[in-house]
Amino acid sequence: MKKLLAGFFICATFNAFCGGAQENSPIGLWKNIDDKTGKSKALIRITEHGGVFEGRIEKLFRDPGEDQNPKCIKCEGALKDQPSLGMTILTGIIQNGTEYSGGTIVDPENGKSYKRASCKTKGLS
Repeated sequence: MKKLLAGFFICATFNAFCGGAQENSPIGLWKNIDDKTGKSKALIRITEHGGVFEGRIEKLFRDPGEDQNPKCIKCEGALKDQPSLGMTILTGIIQNGTEYSGGTIVDPENGKSYKRASCKTKGLS
């Protein structure tokens, strides 16, 4: 079940990234929605630096009784025990024409990193 939920998180994030590019660019502020509950989970800011896209958690939507800035206790390396708020979770995505490829996304809820394939956008040249 955890793998399934992680898959939903990854698909939702990358679909938002690729889907948003259909209009103009993925750069901007994106709302991450929990597939199971339909509630907003976070705001993720997508930026581009030197042709490489990254996404950072800018705001978390947490219930009053929850930790308002949980740490990524299951992450490895430099992200281990770092606060989720402000964490860069999307790294290394590049654009080649109408396709975005490469990169990694980290799910701070389970600490897992996922490599991404590519997605083709519509309407960009």
